[in-house]
Amino acid sequence: MSVGDGGATQEETPLRPQLTRIASIDIYSSHNSTSRFPLKAVMLWSGGKDSSLALHRALDAGVDVVRLATFVPDSGADFLAHPRALIKKQAVAMGLGHSWLPVKEPFADSYEKMLKLVHEETSAEAVITGDIDLVGGQPNWIVERCSPLNLEVVRPLWKEDRKSLMAELLARGIRARITWINHPSIPKSMLGRVIDAPLLGDLQKLADRVKIDLSGENGEYHTMVMTAPSFKTPIEV
Repeated sequence: MSVGDGGATQEETPLRPQLTRIASIDIYSSHNSTSRFPLKAVMLWSGGKDSSLALHRALDAGVDVVRLATFVPDSGADFLAHPRALIKKQAVAMGLGHSWLPVKEPFADSYEKMLKLVHEETSAEAVITGDIDLVGGQPNWIVERCSPLNLEVVRPLWKEDRKSLMAELLARGIRARITWINHPSIPKSMLGRVIDAPLLGDLQKLADRVKIDLSGENGEYHTMVMTAPSFKTPIEV
């Protein structure tokens, strides 16, 4: 499906699957130092493509992922983009334990309380996130919250080229569906589409034309993973 002329042309190099930086990943600590794997960690899991790719890179590097954990509103409200029922199905499909981490205002205190709790329950030395970049020029929220807890923060996708990350999703067999659109320039017809080579081409044209983040790092769109190498069985999304 075409979404406009965009900046991409037939002469441009197409997105090609490639695997990068999967053997050794830096760990971002509260002291601006780096460590090396292996270590024991909790995956901060949204259910989306970036969480899944970060998890697979961490596993490739030898991280002992002991649990998935998802922040949710203390009110019990569900996320339309990342339904709780589907997140639970993902955890079951991967054979990993999962915890909900309810948060409320003041959010800084609440997040730190939940991170401390999951750290105490699992004895994890680190958390893993699928964050790729700073959002809105603000400091990374999870790094800020982990700093007083002396928890390391593993960001396997940090500052990486978006085309390479999206191509790696395909190369690894991570299949994700767009579940939410939050940018006026992204056509609603993309809602429900599975991320594949044709969709990546459409997104790239759009990114070139209106400067959205190809990976949706600024919340332009959200996804849910249906299957991945870590899944024993696929789920319906």
